[in-house]
Amino acid sequence: MVKCTKLYFWTCGSPMTADYLAIEDAQHRRNAAALEAANFGVFEFEPKSERAFWDDRVRELWGAKDGEIIDYDYVVSKVHPDDRDYHNQATADALDPIGSGEMDIEYRLIARPDQPETWIRAKAKTLFEKGVAV
Repeated sequence: MVKCTKLYFWTCGSPMTADYLAIEDAQHRRNAAALEAANFGVFEFEPKSERAFWDDRVRELWGAKDGEIIDYDYVVSKVHPDDRDYHNQATADALDPIGSGEMDIEYRLIARPDQPETWIRAKAKTLFEKGVAV
């Protein structure tokens, strides 16, 4: 059984100075090394467009090709049929501004010829602006 934790993260704008870029580059390298060592993947989801943005590790786990557009329908199509209702409800709960905006679930992906059934642990935190998921 393969497990992967995916994290949702965001960054804010900052002044771009040479010192800042050097720090940012070093931090990027450390973050990339940590993600690889932990076997983590990173995703972002835009509720308005229902598009997901995945790093290489998440694409690998899901069998997505480079450049392939990932939308919510694509995501759900790869979730094991027995786990889809659970996944959809957890997603809806995370996008509900009345709730915590958090998701922490485990579910299976449909097995592929090149990979057995894979278990995913997804952790996410939704950001809200004026009561709307962004």
